[in-house]
Amino acid sequence: MNAEPGEKLNLDKQEIAAFQALKAQSKDGAGNQKAVEVLIRKNFLARLQAYQAKGLAGVSPYERGDNEERLSSQEIRLSVDTSKLLTQHYPKFSEILLNYPNADMTGVEESFVWFNLELFSRPLLVLTHRMLYKDGETYVASDRHFYASQEYNSLQAGGGVWPKDGGSLVVYLYRVSTDQVGGFGSSAKHPISRALMGPYVEELAEKIRAQ
Repeated sequence: MNAEPGEKLNLDKQEIAAFQALKAQSKDGAGNQKAVEVLIRKNFLARLQAYQAKGLAGVSPYERGDNEERLSSQEIRLSVDTSKLLTQHYPKFSEILLNYPNADMTGVEESFVWFNLELFSRPLLVLTHRMLYKDGETYVASDRHFYASQEYNSLQAGGGVWPKDGGSLVVYLYRVSTDQVGGFGSSAKHPISRALMGPYVEELAEKIRAQ
């Protein structure tokens, strides 16, 4: 319930104010767990609806204190812009990733997923947007974490499945944005990021094989 600007939690101004108001209303200043969970779900829904309506422009910045904000939307844009494989060979999908929802979504399957897991003995809540695009016999996919409650700011993953020698060639890359050099994005913690996306990659492969 100690919501405040900083790097411990990824919250915007409205979310911080809402948690502080809830704490002030509680008798002991700790807050009721059920009320906290209700507020978390409300914040999640607001973030999801803003993203669905405006795409990256609807992702509110994290408050870091001292009038500093972290724009995870800019980090995601940079990840897409610097993907030469995507921009050169799949410009339509690149445009979709940058301009969603104001882009031609023909041929794209999308889904939204939220999950809650324990990371370094703390709960990690994540909102993701997943897209699968078919171009001929090639499948191109995106897994975008446009909100993470702590440890990292955002994650943009992408990959493709190409037919090759009677089988399939699978390439999957990701970029994690974090405020701390030694944080989630460090080499020691790469296995954790793979654990976050591993189940989705397996699910994606099974789905493509079934088509």
